[in-house]
Amino acid sequence: MKMIYQLLLMLIVSVFIFSSCGEDELIKNTDKNKYALTFNVNYTGNAEVKQVRAALFDYETSVDEDGIASGAPASTFSFPEEPLTIGGVDFTKDIKINLTAIEGKKYLVVIYGDADTTDGKLSVNKIDPLYEIKNFTATKDESFNAELKDQEVDCNSSCGDKICGTDECGVSCGSCDTGKICSNDQLTCEETEKTYEITLTVNYSGAKTIKRIGIAGYDNPEYSGFMPKYAQFIDGPITFPYTFTFDPTKDGQFNIASDYNGDLYLWVYGDTDGSGYKATDDDPQVQFSVVVPGNNINKNIEILDL
Repeated sequence: MKMIYQLLLMLIVSVFIFSSCGEDELIKNTDKNKYALTFNVNYTGNAEVKQVRAALFDYETSVDEDGIASGAPASTFSFPEEPLTIGGVDFTKDIKINLTAIEGKKYLVVIYGDADTTDGKLSVNKIDPLYEIKNFTATKDESFNAELKDQEVDCNSSCGDKICGTDECGVSCGSCDTGKICSNDQLTCEETEKTYEITLTVNYSGAKTIKRIGIAGYDNPEYSGFMPKYAQFIDGPITFPYTFTFDPTKDGQFNIASDYNGDLYLWVYGDTDGSGYKATDDDPQVQFSVVVPGNNINKNIEILDL
């Protein structure tokens, strides 16, 4: 009888230890190690940098097969928080960029000096000095020196009669005063409202569970390019119909420039696994375009299973 009692006691202790280990392992697996990355940024070129911007792109979700960023960044940082309106960034002072990486993930690191803030956040222009690291994996908290380098321009810059925006080489042809935007032909600066509200009522009648709504805006109908001009993510739980209002010139994880003028191609999708910030074929989605600037928009949309 005593031996049976001892066996039962050992069994109970073993089950407790096994359960505890399993719980600890679960916590460990769902709370991956994060590392702080610091980049000491320097630049000795001639471009007048208005803001230093940086981003980490996860190769699994936000980098295409050519190694080019194609989705939302995992971590971003800007110095200063708002672009300078007079003069440029003083690189004789210590400029530190801080990004956060998760252990084991492979990243594309992009740091650049924004010399033309009219082209939108996280949009690298040919006149922007650049620093990149491909296939980067964080293994500990680290500090790096990031030397921005001028990019090679393989075309002949010519603005002609243009007074604003950029030419085919990415060289600035001038900027518009606050409250005005560059016209489509780049020959004039036009008066515009500061706020463009878009209200979307999103419906979904399928059987999948939507954990997040993602919305991205592109400046071309191919829904591709270096970066979306606009992106926003709304975490769940999501119930339908779901209505939200946003201003693409102000809201979002990163924004279009306030003087953006033209069609904005929107991609709205329902994230079914909650694991990333990029639509997959399993996510119900819809694509359509709006005009920015323009009248306030109130639109009903249906995201559909592919």
